[in-house]
Amino acid sequence: MTPSMGMSGLGPIASHTPADPPSDQSAVLVIRAWREESAEDSLRARITAIADLDAPDEVVLLVRTRQDLHAVLDQWLDRLLGP
Repeated sequence: MTPSMGMSGLGPIASHTPADPPSDQSAVLVIRAWREESAEDSLRARITAIADLDAPDEVVLLVRTRQDLHAVLDQWLDRLLGP
């Protein structure tokens, strides 16, 4: 995959198999976003987050604003990168 504008410096992501998992903590965040034309705030996003793949407790959220989506992403990154 060729990096798009604004993504320079990103290289390919190394693949791992279940027999060779990454040695550090891994997490998953899936965002499905769509627009609802009939709504005043048309953004909708369903977020599925797993903070630690070793203890996969799944959290599912629905957000309606860009600010809320950014806040969830920031909190998820803080938890992943925190002490």
